[in-house]
Amino acid sequence: MGKYIIYFLPIVALYQVLYGSGSKWLACELSDLEEAAESGDAYAMGYLSLCHLHGDKGLTISLSEARFHAEQSARRGHWSGEFSLGCLSRLKPLGPDGAMVAKRFLNAFRDPDGQLVREAAFGDPFAMYALAEIFSCDELKSVIECDLKLAARYYETSAAAGYGPSKVQSALILLNGMLGSSADEEAQRKQGVSLLSSAIEQKLPAAHHYLARCYWEGNGIEQDAAMALVHFQAAAEGGFTPSLLIAADFHAYGLAGPSNRKLAMEYAFRAVEMGVDEARLKISEYENLDDETSSPKVVVADATTPKPVDADPLLSDSSTPGNNRPIKEEDLLSSIRLPPAYAHSEEKEAKPAGLADVPFEASLQTKVASNDSSAPSVDETREHAKRLYWSEETKANLDDARKLFLLASNLGDAESARYLGLIHLKGKGVEKDVGQAMKWLQLAADRGDALAAKNLHSLKRIMGE
Repeated sequence: MGKYIIYFLPIVALYQVLYGSGSKWLACELSDLEEAAESGDAYAMGYLSLCHLHGDKGLTISLSEARFHAEQSARRGHWSGEFSLGCLSRLKPLGPDGAMVAKRFLNAFRDPDGQLVREAAFGDPFAMYALAEIFSCDELKSVIECDLKLAARYYETSAAAGYGPSKVQSALILLNGMLGSSADEEAQRKQGVSLLSSAIEQKLPAAHHYLARCYWEGNGIEQDAAMALVHFQAAAEGGFTPSLLIAADFHAYGLAGPSNRKLAMEYAFRAVEMGVDEARLKISEYENLDDETSSPKVVVADATTPKPVDADPLLSDSSTPGNNRPIKEEDLLSSIRLPPAYAHSEEKEAKPAGLADVPFEASLQTKVASNDSSAPSVDETREHAKRLYWSEETKANLDDARKLFLLASNLGDAESARYLGLIHLKGKGVEKDVGQAMKWLQLAADRGDALAAKNLHSLKRIMGE
């Protein structure tokens, strides 16, 4: 009986005036939150961590930044840091580690001072969100009974207070009918779409992703492939990695207009850079597409077709490069899994398998440098280098990739400078040299490469600069 009193304690204050610290962080500007975190406020650190994890307050999703602030908060004994580390333990590089998810969530829930439960009882929207995640946590089912209905009430009230991630979770519950039958399912779905639209006003990448799915599926809103692509691209730009390859497939197969293999490849390479394993096959698949390939027919599943509850796959599951079979809706998108709604991969480099070796042309450097009319463009030179970099990791391939990146960088290419920084940082065919890595990353950042700027910021933090 005692555990249920603890579980339901926050419910008594669901509609009271908000007093918790989370309300203050919810309402404040990002600069004020960052200033509070830098000054040592443990709750601000934990809240800022979740902002980086969700892309809240206009941030681009960054798991490395989320981890840094979560660890700082946890070291100070605050539940928000433990909770954020639990969320991060579901994702690379800390996870997926179910045991650590359970440990971190329990540390937050069983805080000796009872901070989490007490703050939720006083209407703290962030604390309510944390309890909702805990009460719907599969990793804790042997310790705490999962109760999606209770979690839904926390999400709902937290969303009503304005917390964006709770709006997304509440929307997903409504859109997927996760609480059972309803007398007006269509009204529920429209309410879910409205919540996602509200979260988009707060610039949450996940809200863009799931609203895109609504447009693609015609769930709660009129089906519109063009609008689906708009929102998938917005989610991808915000760092929500599951959207990257979906946007790539849209462009590769012309799902919302003319096909554009070049743009599809750009999204696929970005997915590789973000550590998305499925991107490896996609690059090979797109390379085998005929430029004249007509757009495949999009077959949308019947609305009554049951949707499996599973994690978001990134794209169709074709394992054969160049397989141009019609893409079905169930191939492109599957149902969401709760929790978590936020399934990202860490921003890290990953070496794709199966890419064919690309022979290096020694004369290429001379042609490009001399503006020979037969020479490839700077962009083509960079893409050539990237294929070498991601192909079989031999010294010859890495040497040739580095030469081409250096050539493109000397001609002003920012992305090539970033790759040179990573080559020196990781010791890819050269001796590891942090100084050289920082030099190249700084050059790329100065040229406007956002990912290089983020990597440089993280590297300087690690180096204590």
